[in-house]
Amino acid sequence: MICSAHAADDLVLQTVTGRVTAVLGKDQIMARLGGDEFAILMPGPIDPAAASKLAESILEALNAKSDSLGANHRINEHRYRALSRRRL
Repeated sequence: MICSAHAADDLVLQTVTGRVTAVLGKDQIMARLGGDEFAILMPGPIDPAAASKLAESILEALNAKSDSLGANHRINEHRYRALSRRRL
């Protein structure tokens, strides 16, 4: 059972990574913080509107249906907000 659970975890991580990186711009970076936690780095000046737009695109990508996860599984998100280096 442990092997199949690890395989399922790997599939979810690969699916999340693929979906998120598909919507990122060439200067944006996705970083895995640990476990199932990720951060998106957007270089340049702070632009809350651009960050919100990107977040909505990511959520749409995560909520897309996929046969790879099976019919009874979906990806959920939890939002953390950081708009400045001081708040990180």
